[in-house]
Amino acid sequence: MGYGKIVNKIRKEKGMNLREFGKLTEFSFSNLAKIEKEKSSYGKEKLDVSIGTLKQICDKSEYSFRKFLEEADYIKKPDLQDVFPELNEEQVKAINDFIQSLIAK
Repeated sequence: MGYGKIVNKIRKEKGMNLREFGKLTEFSFSNLAKIEKEKSSYGKEKLDVSIGTLKQICDKSEYSFRKFLEEADYIKKPDLQDVFPELNEEQVKAINDFIQSLIAK
């Protein structure tokens, strides 16, 4: 998912319009609109947003920056078999099921 869609999702989860979200994140609503669209002022060129900008949006909106980076495909969630290559598929499934049960609570 693109970074702009994630910023839009965060804003909508907070139930805020662009102006309200701008006050929260300390960015102008017009800059946030560009970030959400991932387009420059003229709408033709892709907008390059700094990692610091994205981190500030996450920090100010209390959204996990790591989760943001994973959703934007900037980093990969570690696979258990990458971390523990000795695990077989049944063990990986059992651990993943256990983790999901913790998250669901």
